[in-house]
Amino acid sequence: MGSGASNSGGAAISLEDIKKAVVSASPEDLQKAVSELSSALTDQQRSAIQGALTKKVIVRTMAGKEVLVKDGPISAGDLEKCLMEINEAPSNSTPKLSISPSAESAESNDPGRGEGCELPERPLGGEGDDAITYVTVVWIERTIKEIRLWADIVEKKCKETLGNGKDGIIQAFRIFDDDETGKISFKNLKRRAKELGEKLMDEELQEMIDEADRDGDGEVNEEEFMRVMLKSKIYAS
Repeated sequence: MGSGASNSGGAAISLEDIKKAVVSASPEDLQKAVSELSSALTDQQRSAIQGALTKKVIVRTMAGKEVLVKDGPISAGDLEKCLMEINEAPSNSTPKLSISPSAESAESNDPGRGEGCELPERPLGGEGDDAITYVTVVWIERTIKEIRLWADIVEKKCKETLGNGKDGIIQAFRIFDDDETGKISFKNLKRRAKELGEKLMDEELQEMIDEADRDGDGEVNEEEFMRVMLKSKIYAS
């Protein structure tokens, strides 16, 4: 009954052997092994295998520094909340996350550039994922984030206006102000984002409105829109 039980056929199974074995084994194989070898394993070894059965999500910086490890499955939103609570989080910044295929490539993916590295809508570290899911985090100043989001949506929705300087900005404003109120409301912005297939939460859309809104009326007028677009530098002067 003792916790120091060993394999009766020879040498005891070491904890290091267990750790090496679980790296390449599937959860199904591990569950089977636990069942078949239960009498030959110590409590510590059973605990090590059980820990390996839980898929992990590891978050690293662009430089490869590990900042957070969580058990899966976990949603991207919950992962961001956890990151905001750790000491690594710079003030007035928000995390931008992307998937890294492996530990080695974690530092090579830029979440702000390129394609194919966005987080899936489903939780990370769940069914169908590898034993470890690597995620890269980049901290973005909140103001910069909102300006970038405005720029991304305008570039996609108003491509034909980009070469027209300030006249183009006015044209783009009118495309967003589709109900001709003279202002871009939250509903206007959400409608355009949905048309483009942008996966933005209501909170992010509201932050975009708040960043552009200088007079505090909750909407974006032409002058305020002009300021954001000039700051984004997507329009030729």
